[in-house]
Amino acid sequence: MNKVPIFIVLLTFALWLVHWWRADDSRQQENVTQETKSSVPQCLVEDPCHNPPMSKSNESLIPIDTSESKPATLQIEMPSAQVNVVADIVGKADSEKDKRGPRWPKDVAQFEIREGKYAVAHGDVILGVIDPEQNLGEDGRGYARIPRVRLWREVIPVHIDTGVSQSLIQEVIATIESASGFRFKPYENEKDFLYVRISNEICAAQLGKQGGGQWIWISPYCGFGEVLHEFMHSLGFIHEQSRPDRDNYVEVLWPNIQPEFIGQFTEISQEAVPHYKGEAFAFDPTSIMMYQDHAFAIESHLKTLVLKPLDQRQIQPTKSGLSQKDGLRLQAISPF
Repeated sequence: MNKVPIFIVLLTFALWLVHWWRADDSRQQENVTQETKSSVPQCLVEDPCHNPPMSKSNESLIPIDTSESKPATLQIEMPSAQVNVVADIVGKADSEKDKRGPRWPKDVAQFEIREGKYAVAHGDVILGVIDPEQNLGEDGRGYARIPRVRLWREVIPVHIDTGVSQSLIQEVIATIESASGFRFKPYENEKDFLYVRISNEICAAQLGKQGGGQWIWISPYCGFGEVLHEFMHSLGFIHEQSRPDRDNYVEVLWPNIQPEFIGQFTEISQEAVPHYKGEAFAFDPTSIMMYQDHAFAIESHLKTLVLKPLDQRQIQPTKSGLSQKDGLRLQAISPF
């Protein structure tokens, strides 16, 4: 009769020892885990961790939220500037086969209507709102003067609309900041700012600082190079083949250009881009603002742009970033 209670006591004691040993082991594992967590950056412990790439200066890089929570669409009508059509130019641009090119003045650009009411010149430069009563040509195109480009002299506020790739804009901003003294910040109701939004048609931007809110349109088909190109427009840069002195460096083969794209190869006057001077702004056939040598050709094997004979370089615009000269130009006009 006495053996049964002793056996039960021994069994109970053994079970208690096993339970105590397991509990102690769990506590030790928990302590190790806590120590490990404290020594590892939270971005590796809690996924996802969105750390934006830092610029070389490690300062003032715009903090972009790449989570699912995106900025709301701003209820602002932009750009508000009315585009005044130069009526006497209409019908005078029939020069597709003219080796001299279009005959309208350098301070005038041909534009087309995009997104219903916006005048866009040079393929991707937004001029502003077009009055439907303005006199346009039979092809729906018109002609307007390019205003003098103003430069940014402050940190640039940016609003990134819903649907725009946050990481893509972050990469573009980091590229510009690391190459220059330009700085960007999140939009906080400032008067002057960039508004990056989706366009179902094209990538485009307004030229230089316009005052007020101004657009950068991002098409779903545009990648890093195209978006960087548009940001460069917004900072005051024009297409390299449209610079005022381009005839000193490059020849435009007008008969080889598709008629509807003739306007993208015309020059912009020096008065519109007075900052285009000095060594930094010397002609650069590798600039991200340069067209390919066969751009908009009527046949794929034809060239539309060729360098002058004495220039031993090649037209090879960079696709993956800024050329060396692009960086120098950004530094030359940087506000900081």
